[in-house]
Amino acid sequence: MKLFPFFWETKKCTDLLASVQEERKDLLVDDIQDADMILAWGWDGWMLHAMRQYSDHNLPFFGLHCGTLWFLTNKDCLSCIEQLASQEIELITIHSLDTTLVDSWWTHIEWFARNDLVVWGNVFDYSHFAISTDMQMQVSGTWLVISTALWSTAYAANLGTPIIPLHSTLWSISGIATGEYKYSFVSPDDQDIDIDIQSRSLVSVALDGYNTIHHNIKKIQLRPGTHTARLAFLSSEQFAERRLLLAEKKLGR
Repeated sequence: MKLFPFFWETKKCTDLLASVQEERKDLLVDDIQDADMILAWGWDGWMLHAMRQYSDHNLPFFGLHCGTLWFLTNKDCLSCIEQLASQEIELITIHSLDTTLVDSWWTHIEWFARNDLVVWGNVFDYSHFAISTDMQMQVSGTWLVISTALWSTAYAANLGTPIIPLHSTLWSISGIATGEYKYSFVSPDDQDIDIDIQSRSLVSVALDGYNTIHHNIKKIQLRPGTHTARLAFLSSEQFAERRLLLAEKKLGR
């Protein structure tokens, strides 16, 4: 097993890298072309950054936790790396949320999100969202959040929606200040989804947090993701169970 290291430059991460270089340097390669797996040291956001940068190489991502919560990574220890060769590995395919944003000038913006798409306007105003699914939903509110399984752990849990299993292709649609409407689930494998937005104030859309923001959006077209990535976990990590426990911890329960 050859690993290409991609690490967040904090003391904790650099110390761990130094330990691996000292004790198991044979596992690391300097050229990603020689690697069997990408070794990402950092926090969950760093894993997202690694997937953005290296997904084209079609290699699995094995994350080591160097942050606070660790929804997408394994434990931060040298033994985890050594166990890669001897333990069974669980590979989970991550599906993106592909989108076309249409602004008020009818400019079409093609982009994709791995975790979520957030729509918001003026906090003192309501927007009307006409969501074209098999249910033809009409939702009025301040914010709308469309989450993939990747990001439903913390975000959707805070919004009161169930956590989607990480291997699922389902999306959750949830609202903030949307009255009786709480959430729903849609399957992008079966349909494309259009969201027409009517609002007195400007509406903005953020993809994957606040790294990519587009303003004055009038229409959103969502379709099944074509940008996939694979996350690797040691089977002994019992990732699915730990993910639920960490969500409860984040919510202070």
